[in-house]
Amino acid sequence: LRGTVYRSSEQYEKALLDFNKLLQLEPDNASAYLDRGKTYYLLNNFTQALVDFEKAIHLEDGDPESYYFRAMSFKNLNQCEKAEVDFKKACQMGDSDACTETCP
Repeated sequence: LRGTVYRSSEQYEKALLDFNKLLQLEPDNASAYLDRGKTYYLLNNFTQALVDFEKAIHLEDGDPESYYFRAMSFKNLNQCEKAEVDFKKACQMGDSDACTETCP
């Protein structure tokens, strides 16, 4: 995806445009919601990131990365109880980073 290349090079607005276009064509693409959510996350737009991570989880419940990034968004919004639940779920699904995260 070109959007992920843009995101990797910190061209976040271009990445968002690409992910938006992809989601117009493929509204049930869980990976595109995850990627767009990560872009919003990097822009510190945690509320919008949460929306995309929740949509990704709804479409594809078995992806630990979606739970991890949703937990990180909750953490940044000081919603620690929700963050801890998602860290635990992501850890159980095999995301080793989630196993060591805590929410103060």
